[in-house]
Amino acid sequence: MATKDYEFTVGKGHMVWAEKSHYPDLVRLVIPKDQALELAQKILRQLEHVRPDQTHLGEIALFGQLEEFDDE
Repeated sequence: MATKDYEFTVGKGHMVWAEKSHYPDLVRLVIPKDQALELAQKILRQLEHVRPDQTHLGEIALFGQLEEFDDE
């Protein structure tokens, strides 16, 4: 089975129309309780090594499945 590879940058593509924020995409992370602490620790470890001139924290690969979400 072929894996699709996407990159999502938080805040990228932000636009303001009629004084309201709009984004081209939305990602909802559903994190199982038993994996939440591990993910938080990964993010904190990345923060420990960020250089002052870096504008982004880095890249954290999250493996799972993208599913369409209909909130209507």
